[in-house]
Amino acid sequence: MAGIPAGLLKDRVVLLRPATTKDSYGQAIPTWERVGVFHAMVTGDGGGTAVSISRSSITYSHSITVRKSSLNAGILATWRLEWKNRQMEISSVIEREDCLYEITASEEMPYSERPPIAEADADAILHQKDIHDPIGNSKQPDSPINTRRSH
Repeated sequence: MAGIPAGLLKDRVVLLRPATTKDSYGQAIPTWERVGVFHAMVTGDGGGTAVSISRSSITYSHSITVRKSSLNAGILATWRLEWKNRQMEISSVIEREDCLYEITASEEMPYSERPPIAEADADAILHQKDIHDPIGNSKQPDSPINTRRSH
C-alpha cells in the first residue's frame, strides 16, 4: 500500500457524521453517528499544537492523516472526529493520491479547563513582553543573559 508506513499511524481516531434520530414525539433530533475507528497520525499544526487564545477559550488545531477505506469514503468537513476522548470539529479534508486523507480539525475548550502544559504556554503568550534593542535583538526583562556584561 502506498503512502505512509503503518507504524506511523499509531493513534486511533473515531469519525462521526451528522445524523438524526426521532424523539418520543416523532420530532427529528440532530445527533452524531459513529462511522468507525481508524488508525491515524495526529500532529499539531506548525510542528506543535497550534494554539489560538482568547480570554474565554483556547482552540487547538491538529492535522490528522488516515488511510482511505470504504468506511470513511466521502468524509466531509461537516463531520467530527474523536481522539483521546476529545471531540474536534473537522475544518478541511484533502484527499491525497496516495490512499490517504489529510484532515484538519480543531478543538475548543474554556480557558479555565486548559491542560497544565497549555497553561504555561498560554500564560507565556498572553504575558510575553519582549524588549527590542536598536539592532533588532530580542531581550527578555530580568533575564540572566541580559544582566551579564561583556569584558
